[in-house]
Amino acid sequence: FADDNEADVEEVVVTATRREESVMDVPLSIQAISSEKLELPSYRNVRDIYALVPGASVASTGEKPPEREGLQMRGSGVVMSEAGTAFHLIGYYMDDVPFINLAAFTPPPVGTFDLDRIEVLRGFQGTSYGTQSPAGAVIMRTNPVDLSEFGYKVSAGTMTYAGESRGFGNTYSGIVNIPLFEDKLAIRFGFKSENDPGFASMTSDSALVMENPYEENRDTFRAKVLYQPSDSVSFEIIHTNWEIQTGFAIGGNLESSDGGEMLIRPFYSDTAIPYYYDPLLAEAFPNGIPVNKYEVESTSFKAEFDLGFGDLSYTLGKVDTPFMEYNTENPVVNAYGDFGWASNLTNTPAESTSHEIRLVSSPMDVGGVELSYVLGYLAFEAESSANLIANVPGYGTPTYHETQLTEQDASALYGEVDLQVSDTITIFAGLRSDDEERDFSSDNVLRADGDAPLGPYSGVVTTNAYANEFDSKSYRIGAKWDFSDIGMAYVSRSQTGRAPNVFDPVAEAALELHNLTDVLIAGSDDSILDQTEIGVKMSLMENALLVEAAYSLGAWQEIPLGIYLGAPSYEYVTIGGTDADVSSYEISLSYRPSENWLMTYSSGYTGTKVTKTSDMQGYPPAIQEGGSLFNYAPNTHALGLSYSGSMDNGWSTSASLDWTYRSKPDGFAGWNDRAAEVFPSAKEAYKYGNLSFGMSKNELDVSLTITNVGDFTGAYLPLSSRRQDNIIPFPRAIHLQVSYSTF
Repeated sequence: FADDNEADVEEVVVTATRREESVMDVPLSIQAISSEKLELPSYRNVRDIYALVPGASVASTGEKPPEREGLQMRGSGVVMSEAGTAFHLIGYYMDDVPFINLAAFTPPPVGTFDLDRIEVLRGFQGTSYGTQSPAGAVIMRTNPVDLSEFGYKVSAGTMTYAGESRGFGNTYSGIVNIPLFEDKLAIRFGFKSENDPGFASMTSDSALVMENPYEENRDTFRAKVLYQPSDSVSFEIIHTNWEIQTGFAIGGNLESSDGGEMLIRPFYSDTAIPYYYDPLLAEAFPNGIPVNKYEVESTSFKAEFDLGFGDLSYTLGKVDTPFMEYNTENPVVNAYGDFGWASNLTNTPAESTSHEIRLVSSPMDVGGVELSYVLGYLAFEAESSANLIANVPGYGTPTYHETQLTEQDASALYGEVDLQVSDTITIFAGLRSDDEERDFSSDNVLRADGDAPLGPYSGVVTTNAYANEFDSKSYRIGAKWDFSDIGMAYVSRSQTGRAPNVFDPVAEAALELHNLTDVLIAGSDDSILDQTEIGVKMSLMENALLVEAAYSLGAWQEIPLGIYLGAPSYEYVTIGGTDADVSSYEISLSYRPSENWLMTYSSGYTGTKVTKTSDMQGYPPAIQEGGSLFNYAPNTHALGLSYSGSMDNGWSTSASLDWTYRSKPDGFAGWNDRAAEVFPSAKEAYKYGNLSFGMSKNELDVSLTITNVGDFTGAYLPLSSRRQDNIIPFPRAIHLQVSYSTF
């Protein structure tokens, strides 16, 4: 093996400031996940990498799918509202294209295939990125096109759940880079197919025989074309397509989850209790096996020009979601204690088109002061249609078909200036102006006697329409102090005007019925977020140890809370009236004692204090002034250990261990957390570990990975979360992967 000589921690380059800079020089709290990590089978979903980010939680906000990739940071998880009435608190980007979906807070369950890195930026990013991003941004960077070298990579793998007999899942992928005209034009194609057998079984009394009721299949395709006619001009087109299909979406048909084994019954089964039968689901899925489908396409065109004094770019992005089908069955209890079953057939297609112009200057001398700036303009149009057929036969509510259409036009002008006033002091300041309009409309049609279960329906029709306009100003100011050759410190202050949750006429009528017309509307002009961040970054022990630490205090005003009004309206409304302070402590360490070993540690602590509440009817009694909010993970720790070495026979070896601990479950639940009632282990601390071994020689690479090495199977999140992987994590699994690459 190689000699154990002390070595530097590899420099990590990020584009958080729209320029390529070392992560240690950027006055932001940043987590960068490399392609080496993303290629491991243990991180095949973007959601998986959040376990490595201190202070982050995976969200289950609202009832609009998909919800898997929902990231919450620095208190953004304290917002409890439906996705269709608010904007994204975390900005998501695929390269330079913002992912905007009005039907969901979060992007779809995309994978990490052929990504160069993922950058997670914490805190307000709206003065250097197109979307407002008050709590942070996630930037997924795809691997670049090589204009001069031909290369390819093929991979195949298999996996199985330890101790189970559900067979094997499999993956295979291929990537090819082809220069068509050397140094001028090249293309890069990639495709990956993944199959996961899941870990659910049917109940023994079920007549339905299904080996893997929660099997998941995902196909990813990406094509990139880069044309560079000169050193100062380039044009790039990127197209990515994801198709995901799953079986059962676990809800009320989950019978138990003891020891990580999910036992479920089929939909509309009448073998035991007559009211289990559901004619809606029986017609939609005659074989008793539901199908949930997602299809998402992202296409972008980017033109970039080197003007000498800076880089000018234009990006056109289009995100199209033709299918987002999600089918569930859940128990419900009304205000009178009546029990019934609710089934839903949902499809929420969405699309958005964005245009962004951005100028990133080169450093210039102005009166002895070095100045650089970023100036940008973003405009987008987005539309989402939520189509729902709902049936609640045991609850007294007839079947109905509801169609909701949401349209949004928005624009933003943003910019940031850096002034290096001395060799050690840099001052930065940024401004942002937002302007947006949202239009909502809905049609609700009841099923009449004689109508087919799936429609069309001919009963009573109810329509609703309303609009909302919002404009705000945001800013960020701060200073960076390079106090020595080994470190720097920074401080920043930002204020964000948060877009309102829309207060529709139905909610207004319900509040009037309850004599609550004076209730503050969630997201009024006073709905803002003030943030102060202090951080330090140091390179110690001759660059063998990198240290990053940050403290953030966020003052959240008019937090949107969802409450349920009882008789006589029985309406769910979103209200304001709640303020809270959120403190976040974050630390990251990277230590390389030798060329072979690397140790990393990340930790985050989030504390909340409620500073204002409301005394209105239905307000959550658990939220008290001076108390804490409930929907966040207070304490998170992520430990990593990796080894790489070479043997005399030409083979290289590698091994890595990642371990994550959260004092509360991954994700967050509402104040009334039903999980504690359904599963006693719901409040158990979350523990998750991955272990990988690898061997490589020349172009060949073989890896063995064990996911959930500790076999943590504690339940975490209530049944109403509607996601099977938000109830219990996948049990321990073993993955084998073989790759051949010339890159």
